[in-house]
Amino acid sequence: MDAVEAVNWNKIGHLGILQPDDVNRLKELSQDRENIASRFQTAPQRNADCLLTLISRVEEDRLAVLQLIQAVLSVPKNAVVFHDSNRDPYEPFVGILLRPDFRAASRSAQIIAALLTKAPTGRAPERLIEQVILWAHKNLTGLESPSTGSATGNNEQIEAALSALQVLLREDSFRIFYTSRDGITKLHNVLRNSNKNNFEIMYRTIYCFWVLAYNADIADTLFPQSLIFTLADILKNVTKEKVVRITLALFRNLLDHGKIINT
Repeated sequence: MDAVEAVNWNKIGHLGILQPDDVNRLKELSQDRENIASRFQTAPQRNADCLLTLISRVEEDRLAVLQLIQAVLSVPKNAVVFHDSNRDPYEPFVGILLRPDFRAASRSAQIIAALLTKAPTGRAPERLIEQVILWAHKNLTGLESPSTGSATGNNEQIEAALSALQVLLREDSFRIFYTSRDGITKLHNVLRNSNKNNFEIMYRTIYCFWVLAYNADIADTLFPQSLIFTLADILKNVTKEKVVRITLALFRNLLDHGKIINT
């Protein structure tokens, strides 16, 4: 878990970006992460509008503000409030996603994904779903290794990409869309190519498969036998409890759809 980064509220107050009452309320919100849901709901629309204004205007405190917004959106119902704003809730995060600052981009990808999952019915912009997936797949692959020429991807890139996908795939309507972008193959490649001792990457990847398998059409037809064998091999050779548990949960989903009876 990332360490909590502090927003410099005194500096923000002096900049005049927000009203003093708004600065004080957000400061209290940021300092009480355990009760962030109830804190946010004291003035939900005003808080959402102020956070969108803030992330559009700050530079030095950008990472800390992004982390605060992530914490707010960790309570899914809070994402709905951002869609009631008079401004485009995605716009400031899309701009950050396109910048070369990886840490800010990775947080923005997760925020966009969280907002998409709570978009009003039928109004999630397909271009943004596509953009999050493209960003994630780029980071699942990583850069070309100068020594081998093979796709490697460092652990931070891969974990950030998987984190964004874990959020995006909560929404069932995005799951078929994701598989149409060669998502299952991309995730399978992560399992086959990543360090076998990196249990966090293993867990997050299998978590994505587990969520995908809640869609009956995907579970019935889109899980290749080679992936089933990879997962079975993980069960035989990995003892990390959370990896074993999520793999068994995935198999249960597949069994419910008759996928691996004859495998």
